[in-house]
Order: sequence, then structure tokens, then C-alpha cells
Amino acid sequence: MNSRLVVSCAVRLAAMLLVAAMVPSRVAAQDQQDCKQRLEQASNLFAESQFSQVRSVLRDCLQSDQLNEDERIEANKLVATAAIVDDLEDEARSAIMQIIELVPSYAPDPANDADLFIRFFERVKNSIAPPIQQLTVQVSPDSLVLSWSVVDNGNVEYYRIDRGEQVHNLVPYGRSLPGHLTYVDQNVGSGRTYYYRVTAIGVNGTSGEPSTTVEGTLPKAAELPLQPVSALPVEKSRRISKRAWLFMTGGAVVASGTAVALLCCDGGKTGPLPLPPGYPN
Repeated sequence: MNSRLVVSCAVRLAAMLLVAAMVPSRVAAQDQQDCKQRLEQASNLFAESQFSQVRSVLRDCLQSDQLNEDERIEANKLVATAAIVDDLEDEARSAIMQIIELVPSYAPDPANDADLFIRFFERVKNSIAPPIQQLTVQVSPDSLVLSWSVVDNGNVEYYRIDRGEQVHNLVPYGRSLPGHLTYVDQNVGSGRTYYYRVTAIGVNGTSGEPSTTVEGTLPKAAELPLQPVSALPVEKSRRISKRAWLFMTGGAVVASGTAVALLCCDGGKTGPLPLPPGYPN
């Protein structure tokens, strides 16, 4: 093949690849410029009270990433205010929630924002469930006990407890009602580690900021420290589980013949208390 022809083909191919690589960036730049123009157009439409057109013009841009943070806030303010005027509360709430997700500390500007937007914004923000603070987990004889704190703003429908045995794979597991800032998980296995996270769910279904993730491990009976036996009534010792007894007494057990017996007290006399028939070892 002629060497000049080979070189010519190679040059043409390189040029085609270069053009192909440039096309997406040009399209993205065009889209970005188009969204900036749409934002300006929406502002003009709003001034002309064309509220339905405001929402229509900005819809696609708000579903893309062609606007920066300040532009997205401005676009959502226009959409929210237009929706409020048209009595479309769900759409207005959605736009305001997007603003809060972008900037959780955002506050309207009384000098520039419409009064109806400010009032509706405060209503939405006050309806959001509060963040969970200071989640802790404590080990009890047969369970893991979660405790947390929260500044309740009166908008908590319930607290959702997520659990998993892998820190990055937590799923909804349980619930706790408002005013109950603890959760007892009894469905746990000895020697296994569980991870927990708590989220407040508001009356409108919105989620507050979740807690940090904590972990807890129920120790195996053999891992419990041996300590002097605590004095407990015999009847009480018979009502609690073997694991609970081992935990409370520090794991003290004695052998009675071929059977294992718990060391307890009976009428002030310390001695072996035989396990009931069928009691698990």
C-alpha cells in the first residue's frame, strides 16, 4: 500500500477521533448555557405571572446537573413560589426540600424573597424530623440496648432502627415511638457483632439526619469474667435465662454430680442450685 495513503488515512482517523471526543463536551457546554438561559427566561416569566410556564421551563434543568448550587437554589425558589401561587403544595414542598438538601442551613432573605415563599419555607423546614444525636449501645445479658437523644420538634412519627452485620449494609429493622428513646434488640446471637443506625421519620414521611453508626457484640458465656456470686432469691434465679444468670453472677457455675448447677443462695445459705429439667447447658 502506498505510504502516503497510509499516512493520509491515519491523519483522517485521528481527526475523526478528535472531533468525536469534542462533541460531548460541546453538547454539555451547550446544555449548560441553555439552562442558564432558561433560568433567566423563567425569571422573566415569573415577573409576568406566567407561573405554570416557569415550572415547565425549569423542569429539565433541575433534573440535570447543568446548574451550579446558587443557580439550583434560585431555580427551586422560582418553582416553589410559582407552585405556591397555583396551590400546588406538593410541588412547592418538593422544590423547597431540594433547597434544604443542597444547603441544610439555608434561610430565606426577607429583603428579596416573597413573603408567601418565606412562610411556606418555614412551614416545610419545621415539619422535617430532627437529627438523631449521641446514639449508644449497651450490652445486657440477653440483648443489645440502644439509646439516643434528640431535640424533638413535635414532628416525629416514629424512630426507624436500621441493623446489619456489615457496617455498609444496614436495612430497616425496627421502630420506636415518639418519646421512647431506647430500643432493646433481643434477636441477637452470642459472639456476633451488629451495627445500628437510628433515623427520625416525620409525620409527612420526611427523614431527619440519621445517627452515626454504632456497633455492639453480645459476648459468649465463656468470655464473661468470673466474679464472686451475687445473692439473689432462688425463685428469681429460676425465672431468668441461663445466659442472664451467668452474666449477673459473673459466670460462676459449679458441678453437681454429672449435671451443671448454678451457684445461688437459698434462705441465706450459699450452695449449688440444680437446673430445672430440660434446662439448656
